[in-house]
Amino acid sequence: MLISDLQELGLSHVEAAVYVALLELGPSSVLQIAKRSKLNRSTVYNCIQSLLQKKLVSQTFQGKKVLFIAGQGEELKKMLTDKLKIVDNLLPELDALAKSSSGKPIVHYYEGFEGIQRIHEICARSEGKVMRAISGLDVLNTQSKTMLNFWLGPYTKMRKKFGTFLKLIVPDTELGKMYKQTDKDKYRETRFVPASNYKFESSFFTFDDHTVLYNYAEKEQFAIDIQSKAITNTMNMVWQLMWNQAY
Repeated sequence: MLISDLQELGLSHVEAAVYVALLELGPSSVLQIAKRSKLNRSTVYNCIQSLLQKKLVSQTFQGKKVLFIAGQGEELKKMLTDKLKIVDNLLPELDALAKSSSGKPIVHYYEGFEGIQRIHEICARSEGKVMRAISGLDVLNTQSKTMLNFWLGPYTKMRKKFGTFLKLIVPDTELGKMYKQTDKDKYRETRFVPASNYKFESSFFTFDDHTVLYNYAEKEQFAIDIQSKAITNTMNMVWQLMWNQAY
């Protein structure tokens, strides 16, 4: 079971078998590892070289004898974290390639609070960009305090870290006024529209060439990310009309 689980994390069957054998044995020679894993020495030696490169195995010396030691679980976690960073760095290029090859907007659907959280994290990482948003804070406060707390806490920290400034339109309510008082600290600018005319039951925001629409009702939380320069330019114009009239 452990070997198959390690394969799910990206190790080959042989790498997983050697790694588990080393965990069980402690510091060991190639011969000892081969006996425990039931693999031939040549296979074990080649596998050890691969695990050394992945920093999942280290070596030490006992006299003139070379022994190998399995890294702790944190090394596995670091390996996966490093891979995730590579994927995050590649995503903009991959999306751009997909967009240019198809000539069509790229649409992603994110379900549940975790999905909405994920698209916000992607937005926050667009360093030095401006995020334009419309949101119904009172509706959000009533329907999903979890979402509101995420907006006020972790998401704000991410935006500040990556330099993503938020320009936000909300209804003119007591909650909106309280929200605006913290603008400077929260790296944003908030403007109001009359609450009697505007009760936003869902929200949208734009960044780069993305337009994201999302619904935060507890039983129906989802987000739709449309990557299209034309659509986002149009949505930004609509947003700007409201921003110019907001106060």
